[in-house]
Amino acid sequence: MSTRRLPVTYDPQNFKLYAPREISGFSEITDIPTLRSESGSTIHAVSMDDQGDYIRLNSTDTAITLENTGFHEGAQVVFIAGEHNQLSVTATGNVKIHCSHVNPASNSALAWFTKFPYAAFKLTYLGSDDWLLEGDVSS
Repeated sequence: MSTRRLPVTYDPQNFKLYAPREISGFSEITDIPTLRSESGSTIHAVSMDDQGDYIRLNSTDTAITLENTGFHEGAQVVFIAGEHNQLSVTATGNVKIHCSHVNPASNSALAWFTKFPYAAFKLTYLGSDDWLLEGDVSS
């Protein structure tokens, strides 16, 4: 059995596939994340370009900021620290961060930090400027 492949581009903003010719007969589209390594920046503002990616920030301490940028519900971004740096994540404006392992009644931290080498955390957009934070972080 042969596997026929057609190069396609997925637009996560509009939930559409683009291909050089018409396609049909598929039941599921799997978004394959990419692993990007970035270095040298002390601030990383989460943007639509980050959606679905794994981002390794591996050389300097980096502050990750969340803004209202038009993500669709369920959008995820994973960040990974390097061996010798610390990551922090903060919200700006009306954006709220809800940490999955902290009681909601006391979930009022303004910043969350990684505490050890190669720590990772995932951000999931819940809608209405709310994000869920899961992973190796503490306030």
